Amino acid sequence: MEIFSSKNERTKPTDKNMGFFKSKIAAFFKKLSRLKKNHEYIQESQYLVLSNRDRDLVLNLLENPPKPNARLTALMQGYDSKFVL
Repeated sequence: MEIFSSKNERTKPTDKNMGFFKSKIAAFFKKLSRLKKNHEYIQESQYLVLSNRDRDLVLNLLENPPKPNARLTALMQGYDSKFVL
């Protein structure tokens, strides 16, 4: 088995080179394992299980939102003057 050195010359792998590659491969698989665990955690966290009562409440609020109070109206007017073109 031959590998390329930094001088683009073919050399036989030494114990030092193999140790370097083994440590890089081990680090890669360690990171890959953490990424998989993080992905699984995110997938589990994206869903929220609601009771029927809570589901109905959320859907009712989406369909029939409450009227904005005075503080919210003032806040939105300030936002419009700063950020809306």
